[in-house]
Amino acid sequence: MKIVVGLGNPGEAYAKTRHNIGWMVLDKLADRAGWAGRGRTRDASSMVQGRYLGIDLTLVKPLTYMNESGLAVRKVLAREHTPKTDMLVVVDDFSLPFGKLRFREGGSAGGHNGLRSIIDELQTEQFSRLRIGIGEPGQDAVDHVLSQF
Repeated sequence: MKIVVGLGNPGEAYAKTRHNIGWMVLDKLADRAGWAGRGRTRDASSMVQGRYLGIDLTLVKPLTYMNESGLAVRKVLAREHTPKTDMLVVVDDFSLPFGKLRFREGGSAGGHNGLRSIIDELQTEQFSRLRIGIGEPGQDAVDHVLSQF
């Protein structure tokens, strides 16, 4: 079982913001797999499971706020008995140009509070992450990540 975690914030106010690009990616993947609307809520996450392109896959959207994502991720990994090496975390990154992707198999949080929360909960930096560029902020980083596309 492979797990893809998309980071975002719950609530309609955050739905279309740059900070929720991880959720948007998972929604698109669920649509392509024909899983839209099949999700369920469990252990502080919205999730859907199935087989897609020959891979057993679980898509996870933590329902905690971004800065507390690690709690939900730890619970999902424990429940599914999935090693951290079989998990990919999809996050926004304002240090990358808009639309640019950066994949890493490990590394620091790089200033991202959602990644920091996961690293703290799992006590390791050894999990894959896909950073998606949301463009560089002007003056205020918080206003930028919480702005809509």
